[in-house]
Amino acid sequence: MAPDSFALPDRLTYKSPISPDIYERIHALRLSEVSLATQALRQAPWADPQRWVLAGTSEGAAAVARYKGQEFLGRIVFSWSCENNYFVRSHGTALPDDKPVLNIISSTDPYFSPANSWLGNPTAAGHCAAALRNNKQASIVLIPGAPHTVLNLPAARHPVAGFLRDVFKLQKAASTG
Repeated sequence: MAPDSFALPDRLTYKSPISPDIYERIHALRLSEVSLATQALRQAPWADPQRWVLAGTSEGAAAVARYKGQEFLGRIVFSWSCENNYFVRSHGTALPDDKPVLNIISSTDPYFSPANSWLGNPTAAGHCAAALRNNKQASIVLIPGAPHTVLNLPAARHPVAGFLRDVFKLQKAASTG
Protein backbone atom coordinates (compact mmCIF):
# COMPACT_ATOMS: atom_id res chain seq x y z
CA MET A 1 0.00 0.00 0.00
CA ALA A 2 1.39 3.40 -0.93
CA PRO A 3 -0.46 6.46 0.40
CA ASP A 4 -0.43 9.24 -2.19
CA SER A 5 -0.21 12.43 -0.17
CA PHE A 6 1.32 14.06 -3.23
CA ALA A 7 -2.28 14.17 -4.49
CA LEU A 8 -3.46 16.28 -1.52
CA PRO A 9 -4.89 19.65 -2.53
CA ASP A 10 -2.66 22.57 -1.53
CA ARG A 11 0.17 20.17 -0.65
CA LEU A 12 3.29 21.92 0.56
CA THR A 13 5.98 21.88 -2.11
CA TYR A 14 9.54 23.11 -1.81
CA LYS A 15 13.01 23.22 -3.30
CA SER A 16 15.81 22.28 -0.91
CA PRO A 17 17.24 23.70 1.18
CA ILE A 18 14.47 25.26 3.30
CA SER A 19 14.14 25.78 7.04
CA PRO A 20 14.16 22.65 9.26
CA ASP A 21 10.79 23.77 10.66
CA ILE A 22 9.17 23.39 7.23
CA TYR A 23 10.86 20.02 6.69
CA GLU A 24 9.53 18.91 10.08
CA ARG A 25 5.97 19.79 8.99
CA ILE A 26 6.49 17.51 6.00
CA HIS A 27 7.99 14.76 8.18
CA ALA A 28 4.96 14.95 10.50
CA LEU A 29 2.66 14.45 7.49
CA ARG A 30 4.69 11.47 6.28
CA LEU A 31 4.74 9.94 9.77
CA SER A 32 0.96 10.33 10.02
CA GLU A 33 0.66 8.37 6.77
CA VAL A 34 2.19 5.32 8.47
CA SER A 35 -0.55 5.22 11.09
CA LEU A 36 -3.27 5.86 8.50
CA ALA A 37 -1.90 3.09 6.27
CA THR A 38 -1.75 0.58 9.13
CA GLN A 39 -5.35 1.43 10.07
CA ALA A 40 -6.44 0.87 6.47
CA LEU A 41 -4.48 -2.38 6.24
CA ARG A 42 -6.10 -3.71 9.39
CA GLN A 43 -9.46 -3.31 7.60
CA ALA A 44 -8.31 -5.05 4.41
CA PRO A 45 -9.19 -8.76 4.38
CA TRP A 46 -6.19 -9.56 2.15
CA ALA A 47 -3.59 -7.89 4.40
CA ASP A 48 -1.86 -10.33 6.76
CA PRO A 49 -0.76 -8.25 9.79
CA GLN A 50 1.90 -10.87 10.55
CA ARG A 51 3.66 -10.09 7.24
CA TRP A 52 4.07 -6.34 7.01
CA VAL A 53 7.24 -4.48 6.02
CA LEU A 54 7.46 -0.70 6.17
CA ALA A 55 9.39 1.03 3.38
CA GLY A 56 9.87 4.62 2.30
CA THR A 57 12.12 6.77 0.20
CA SER A 58 13.56 10.21 1.03
CA GLU A 59 10.80 12.05 2.97
CA GLY A 60 9.04 8.71 3.41
CA ALA A 61 12.25 7.07 4.59
CA ALA A 62 12.57 9.61 7.40
CA ALA A 63 9.09 8.52 8.51
CA VAL A 64 10.09 4.84 8.30
CA ALA A 65 13.16 5.56 10.45
CA ARG A 66 11.23 7.63 13.00
CA TYR A 67 8.17 5.39 13.36
CA LYS A 68 8.05 3.88 16.87
CA GLY A 69 5.50 1.12 16.26
CA GLN A 70 6.53 -2.52 16.39
CA GLU A 71 4.00 -4.12 14.05
CA PHE A 72 6.34 -4.45 11.06
CA LEU A 73 8.58 -7.48 10.50
CA GLY A 74 11.22 -5.27 8.93
CA ARG A 75 11.87 -1.87 7.43
CA ILE A 76 13.47 -0.54 4.26
CA VAL A 77 14.97 2.96 4.30
CA PHE A 78 15.68 4.24 0.77
CA SER A 79 17.61 7.46 0.18
CA TRP A 80 17.87 8.69 3.77
CA SER A 81 20.95 8.69 6.01
CA CYS A 82 19.41 8.64 9.53
CA GLU A 83 21.75 11.48 10.49
CA ASN A 84 21.45 15.04 11.71
CA ASN A 85 21.60 17.44 8.77
CA TYR A 86 19.75 20.29 7.05
CA PHE A 87 16.65 18.07 6.54
CA VAL A 88 15.74 17.64 10.23
CA ARG A 89 15.99 19.32 13.61
CA SER A 90 17.28 15.95 14.84
CA HIS A 91 17.28 12.68 12.91
CA GLY A 92 15.06 11.03 15.57
CA THR A 93 15.78 7.54 14.32
CA ALA A 94 13.71 4.92 16.17
CA LEU A 95 14.53 1.85 14.08
CA PRO A 96 14.21 -1.28 16.22
CA ASP A 97 17.41 -3.13 17.11
CA ASP A 98 15.67 -6.52 17.06
CA LYS A 99 14.15 -6.50 13.55
CA PRO A 100 15.68 -6.51 10.07
CA VAL A 101 16.39 -3.14 8.50
CA LEU A 102 17.71 -2.46 5.00
CA ASN A 103 19.15 0.96 4.18
CA ILE A 104 19.81 1.62 0.47
CA ILE A 105 21.25 4.96 -0.62
CA SER A 106 23.53 6.38 -3.28
CA SER A 107 27.11 6.79 -2.08
CA THR A 108 26.93 10.21 -3.73
CA ASP A 109 23.36 11.08 -2.80
CA PRO A 110 22.90 14.75 -3.73
CA TYR A 111 20.99 15.47 -0.51
CA PHE A 112 22.43 13.24 2.22
CA SER A 113 26.01 12.33 1.30
CA PRO A 114 29.04 14.42 2.28
CA ALA A 115 29.06 15.61 -1.36
CA ASN A 116 26.19 17.99 -0.50
CA SER A 117 27.79 21.38 0.24
CA TRP A 118 24.80 22.47 2.41
CA LEU A 119 24.42 19.18 4.30
CA GLY A 120 25.08 20.92 7.60
CA ASN A 121 26.94 18.00 9.19
CA PRO A 122 30.69 17.83 8.55
CA THR A 123 30.90 14.35 10.12
CA ALA A 124 28.03 12.81 8.13
CA ALA A 125 28.66 9.39 6.62
CA GLY A 126 25.72 9.54 4.21
CA HIS A 127 24.03 6.32 5.40
CA CYS A 128 22.33 4.81 8.48
CA ALA A 129 25.26 2.81 9.91
CA ALA A 130 25.59 4.88 13.08
CA ALA A 131 21.86 4.65 13.83
CA LEU A 132 21.91 0.89 13.15
CA ARG A 133 25.09 0.07 15.06
CA ASN A 134 23.24 -2.12 17.59
CA ASN A 135 21.11 -3.97 15.05
CA LYS A 136 22.71 -7.29 14.06
CA GLN A 137 20.02 -7.78 11.38
CA ALA A 138 20.69 -4.51 9.56
CA SER A 139 22.20 -4.18 6.09
CA ILE A 140 23.39 -1.08 4.30
CA VAL A 141 23.72 -0.95 0.52
CA LEU A 142 25.60 1.98 -1.01
CA ILE A 143 25.14 2.33 -4.74
CA PRO A 144 28.09 4.19 -6.28
CA GLY A 145 27.17 7.18 -8.41
CA ALA A 146 23.43 6.53 -8.26
CA PRO A 147 20.84 9.32 -8.26
CA HIS A 148 18.77 10.19 -5.20
CA THR A 149 15.88 7.96 -6.25
CA VAL A 150 17.40 4.47 -6.04
CA LEU A 151 14.45 2.15 -5.44
CA ASN A 152 13.91 1.26 -9.11
CA LEU A 153 17.55 0.53 -9.89
CA PRO A 154 18.58 -3.13 -10.34
CA ALA A 155 21.31 -2.51 -7.74
CA ALA A 156 18.52 -1.78 -5.24
CA ARG A 157 15.89 -4.27 -6.40
CA HIS A 158 18.12 -7.30 -5.90
CA PRO A 159 18.99 -6.54 -2.26
CA VAL A 160 15.31 -5.74 -1.59
CA ALA A 161 14.25 -9.09 -3.07
CA GLY A 162 16.74 -10.92 -0.83
CA PHE A 163 15.67 -8.91 2.21
CA LEU A 164 12.00 -9.73 1.63
CA ARG A 165 12.78 -13.42 1.04
CA ASP A 166 14.61 -13.50 4.38
CA VAL A 167 12.03 -11.50 6.33
CA PHE A 168 9.12 -13.57 5.00
CA LYS A 169 11.13 -16.83 5.15
CA LEU A 170 10.49 -17.56 1.48
CA GLN A 171 12.43 -20.01 -0.61
CA LYS A 172 14.37 -18.64 -3.55
CA ALA A 173 12.62 -19.47 -6.81
CA ALA A 174 14.28 -22.30 -8.70
CA SER A 175 15.83 -21.22 -11.95
CA THR A 176 14.73 -22.86 -15.16
CA GLY A 177 16.60 -23.43 -18.33
